[in-house]
Amino acid sequence: AIAFVLLATALGSAAQYTIKLLIDATQQTLADPHASYSRIWLWGLMYPAVVFVRNWCWRGSGFCGMRWLTGAESNTYRVLFAHLTGHSASFFQSRFAGALSNKISNAASGVLQLLATSLWQFLPLLAGFVTNAVIAYLAHPLIAAIFIGWVIVLVGINALLMGRLSRLSIATAEASSDLKGKIVDTSTNISAVQQFAQVLYEQSFVSGFIDGYRRKHLKSWRAGEWVLVLNNVLVISFIVSIVGSALYLMQRQQITVGTVAMILPSR
Repeated sequence: AIAFVLLATALGSAAQYTIKLLIDATQQTLADPHASYSRIWLWGLMYPAVVFVRNWCWRGSGFCGMRWLTGAESNTYRVLFAHLTGHSASFFQSRFAGALSNKISNAASGVLQLLATSLWQFLPLLAGFVTNAVIAYLAHPLIAAIFIGWVIVLVGINALLMGRLSRLSIATAEASSDLKGKIVDTSTNISAVQQFAQVLYEQSFVSGFIDGYRRKHLKSWRAGEWVLVLNNVLVISFIVSIVGSALYLMQRQQITVGTVAMILPSR
């Protein structure tokens, strides 16, 4: 699965480079009335071929990754359930049964999400830094310097912000486990609650858990949105600097039109 992701990322950069070769070949051929169109056809057919192989590499990572990820999720359930059942009776008496089961479920789904995010988001991002740095250097050393500088800035700022986001996410997850655990325990013992006329008390009690969870969830979500706002500003600044330097270099005839098209950010 990892090999397929790395290959797909590399082919994505190769597709960018193929576009450069196609545009440059087209420009040179049109400038010479007697030139052959063979190079245009070569790179014109090469581009969809590279994209086709790249897309199948992504599908290959999906077919391999689904076995890996579902196995990891199942193993998490198995290991944590064995760990839970090894505790004493007093451990269960002082905790919500619903909260315990919910924490196991959260851990298993968290492992699945962590591996999926690492495989299909973080790994392509890291590999993309390397391949895009190579593409930038092939374009011009100045472009490569700007790209590497902005990567360092983006990674550094986000690394500083991730600590706060992690703490807020953990607090939200704990509040969610407490809320779900209380709901499950009240539902399990509903006959006793009704017998002692404690329905209104339980509703009020659970309402406090709901409000607490909402406050923590909202705080975590708001912090995440501000991080995205900051990243959007940084990315736009990065695009402006890349495009501006590329046009400057093209104006000085140090790079070609195809090179400009190659280094333009696609997203």
